[in-house]
Amino acid sequence: YYDSPAGPFRGLGSKGSSKSGVTPYGPPPDTLADRIQDSCDVVLDYMSDGVDAIYYKFGGCLDYGRRHIWKVVFLLAAVMVIIGSSVAFTNRKAGASDRSRGTPAMVSMAGPIADGGRYKSIKSRIIKEGVSSSRDFGNGSTAQSRALYWISEADELQIPPDDPHMAERYTLAVFYFIAADSNLAPGDSGDGERLRRLQDGGNEADVVLHDSDSVQELTGWRQVSNWMSEKGHCSWHGVECHINGAFATHYGTNGITVLNMTNNRIEGMLPKEFGALKDLRVLDLSQNKLKGSIPSALGKAMELVALHLGGNVFTGTIPSELGQLSKCTHLYLDENELEGSIPSEVTKLSNMQMIGLHVNALTGEIPDFSAMQELRALYVDSNHLSSTIPSTLGALGSSLLDLRLGSNDITGSLPSELGNLSSLRSLHVEENDLSGSLPLEFAGMDVLNELHAYGNKISGSIPIQIGFLGFFSELKVLYLDGNEITGTIPPSVSNMKNLVDLYLHHNKLEGTLPDALPKLPALKNLRLNDNNLSGTIPAEYGLLTQLEYLYLHNNLLEGTIPDELGTLTELFRFRLYGNSLRGTMPRGICHLRDLYLEDLKADCDGTRPGIECTCCTTCFR
Repeated sequence: YYDSPAGPFRGLGSKGSSKSGVTPYGPPPDTLADRIQDSCDVVLDYMSDGVDAIYYKFGGCLDYGRRHIWKVVFLLAAVMVIIGSSVAFTNRKAGASDRSRGTPAMVSMAGPIADGGRYKSIKSRIIKEGVSSSRDFGNGSTAQSRALYWISEADELQIPPDDPHMAERYTLAVFYFIAADSNLAPGDSGDGERLRRLQDGGNEADVVLHDSDSVQELTGWRQVSNWMSEKGHCSWHGVECHINGAFATHYGTNGITVLNMTNNRIEGMLPKEFGALKDLRVLDLSQNKLKGSIPSALGKAMELVALHLGGNVFTGTIPSELGQLSKCTHLYLDENELEGSIPSEVTKLSNMQMIGLHVNALTGEIPDFSAMQELRALYVDSNHLSSTIPSTLGALGSSLLDLRLGSNDITGSLPSELGNLSSLRSLHVEENDLSGSLPLEFAGMDVLNELHAYGNKISGSIPIQIGFLGFFSELKVLYLDGNEITGTIPPSVSNMKNLVDLYLHHNKLEGTLPDALPKLPALKNLRLNDNNLSGTIPAEYGLLTQLEYLYLHNNLLEGTIPDELGTLTELFRFRLYGNSLRGTMPRGICHLRDLYLEDLKADCDGTRPGIECTCCTTCFR
């Protein structure tokens, strides 16, 4: 209608021109009064009934226009408002219909949306509160920019900009978009192609509203229930929140206290925005494929009690800012590729109970952990830590239960102060460069269950007090193999009634085999090979009815093999070669081959073998 020759604005173009294909009606007016008169003629022609009823018998439209122009303007404005309202109502109805059908809707961040009040309000708050910086939003291709647009325009929940937990929902969206980007591979199509265009930083940043199937496809996660849906984020997989009456049930956007998505095939980097989760108590993203550095902003999550990031591919150093987590009791950064030293700030977390930094590439000294008086377990094994074992570890007194320092580059001797760890259950110092002897003060570890000290240069003899007055009397596992221990095996070893594994092989032990060992009813694994032990094999060893492994090879043993060993019905491996034994393999032992014995090795090869054996699995000369 407005473009027709008879429309109300015909001929108003510059110099009497009109839109293409529209012919002006009559000659162009020369004056403002003429223009107003022509316009009034048309209005009166098309709206004669309404105008005549209100303004009847005016003296002339020219005079009317001059004296009552505001009425004409008012009438035209009213018409425009009615038309605009109708269009807006139609668009809203169509949008609601699309959502009710559940069809994926792609919306663009280009154009006027970026100037919307809601978008600006949320962005301003996110920057003001330090959740993200203005640089993070870049050109619209970053995970932060897409998360901002999603929560301000595309999120059907439409959480109010001033909601106290809005930033938490935004943070989860950032995490999602980072994961989606990391899961892209060449050849992707559909939503993957659109997300890749976002990475390339095009003029438009497209965000797709997903159902669970598309979220799983884009991220590759195992569990994705409710993620990026219209439901409150407290119902999303792995998310737990504060309970706040009916509000939590209805709205589902309370403060996040737990994010547990362990072993969920998550890739990408850990967003610094996690530091904005002010109510977070537990963050467990262990056993995934997260990479990059651990963000220092995690130190802002002051309520954090447990941080589990083990089993990923994190690189870089341990942020010293983690030392701000004063309430943290469990810190696991194990099985990553972290480098550098252990920050002293972290060792001052007085509430810490469990700290796992094992299987990384950490260097430097073992720091002083004595400020952690609640510490129950310290795992720093399988790194490249050097220097000596700090004697201050003994200050952890009765709290420490498990100490693991193995597979490092530690030198020096075992500090006698470790004997003050009266509650210690497990001590691992294996595969280092330790020297010196076993301190007698270790007798104070009267509840120790496991001692792993193999693969060092420990010398001296096994203390004759061992097994007496609580000295290792509760021990189940004793690994002293691969050292330089001399002397004999003291008979008091038989007082360790709970002993299951006794590894003394590859040392410089002398003397005879202790005939008191059969007093160890739980013994399953006896390895005394590669020493200088002499004498005969005691027949009493036939009383070790739980024995599964018996390694006596490469010693100076002589005599015959006792028939009593044929009663060891649980025996799985029996090695005797490299000695001076003579005679025939007892028939009872050969019968064990019909049970569990699958490895029987002796000096039974050659024309004049030391042992006549028809049932051995391997014969040596």
